[in-house]
Amino acid sequence: MNKLELKSQDLEKNGMGTVSLIRGNERLDISLAGNLDLYFNLYSSNSGNPFIITKDNYPVYLLFNKLYQNIISGQIYPLDTKSILKECDLNNLDYHLKLQEAELYYEEKINQLKTKAKATNLVKDGLITWLSDDYYSEIAPYFTLKQIDDYYVFEFFNENFNNLDKTNLDFFFLKLMKQKNYISVRIRNSGSFYEPFNICFMEVYNSLRALSLLDYEQIGIEEYQILANNNPQRVLLKK
Repeated sequence: MNKLELKSQDLEKNGMGTVSLIRGNERLDISLAGNLDLYFNLYSSNSGNPFIITKDNYPVYLLFNKLYQNIISGQIYPLDTKSILKECDLNNLDYHLKLQEAELYYEEKINQLKTKAKATNLVKDGLITWLSDDYYSEIAPYFTLKQIDDYYVFEFFNENFNNLDKTNLDFFFLKLMKQKNYISVRIRNSGSFYEPFNICFMEVYNSLRALSLLDYEQIGIEEYQILANNNPQRVLLKK
């Protein structure tokens, strides 16, 4: 299996542009468009192929590991202990008491987010599923993200447009997508069905963007071990 590469194109100062994850003939583009929404676009020689995130590019792997774990756990927002400490210093408050109150509130918010993720089917049995915000759920293209051992697997689907009348404009665009061997999933940053989980994907985009601009490549120990062992990736066999 080819090593995972990270590239970028058309990056603008206002944050818009595209970062690309490339493995052989498979390419996953993550784009922030002019409408300030994210698009996950998979270009594949075989529409049934999953896109694999492994430790062979360890900095990228860590970003998707964080994405997956944060959504599964509902920990979208970090507990800001620095702000609590600052507030206590300014107002002469008991830091330990305020921290305890903040932790209880934080736990409550996490439980609310986990409930929403379950109610919207964003998370089910460890599988993350995001239906494109461009279409209603019955026909929307979508991707899934799952963890297998210490690998992450993206799979993209566009299979429900045949339920539409062939004169429907959505049928035309979704069929064209299928014919050109790519699938596009929109993540709205305002008004998404899954809001506020879109924040996690924006963090990945921004981090990948910053990573792609580094002018050197550092090989981590995880990558080195994979290269040294020349071990074929085994994730596709474990479904």
